[in-house]
Amino acid sequence: MEGPEVVNQQQAYSTPQYGGPPPQWGYQPPVVTQPQMSNTNNTTVVINQQSAGPAYKPPRAWSTGICGCFDDLGVCCCVWWCTPCAISQLVGDMGEHCCVPCCVPGWLVALRTKLRTQHNIQGGVMSDCCAAYYCYYCVLCQMMREVKLTRGLSP
Repeated sequence: MEGPEVVNQQQAYSTPQYGGPPPQWGYQPPVVTQPQMSNTNNTTVVINQQSAGPAYKPPRAWSTGICGCFDDLGVCCCVWWCTPCAISQLVGDMGEHCCVPCCVPGWLVALRTKLRTQHNIQGGVMSDCCAAYYCYYCVLCQMMREVKLTRGLSP
């Protein structure tokens, strides 16, 4: 079986009636060819099939509750007596710039949402906002404990 006839590319686009660019522009249109048919049969066998993607994991709960200040007294004392130190520690542990608390309005909500998203923790932005607004120090403690636990440090 013969393939379609290949047209000389310079002839096809050298005359203005075809509307193509002039040959001096260097454009070469693609040449369409038809594959040759063969009489051989190829069989493909898949030995190891990769899965389509990771299985869905439902969101988990926070490792400690929002009022779990006694779960880690060191964190609780740090937040209560030296809040700027605790904030600096949390922001650094989360990989953010030290100016985030000073320059980003609603920074605690943003960091809480980031932490929830990264670690697949249940909740939403509205719950993050309400918790940060009404229970600022408790949220700070909870987030510090969560970061500590997810980094593999014991409380």
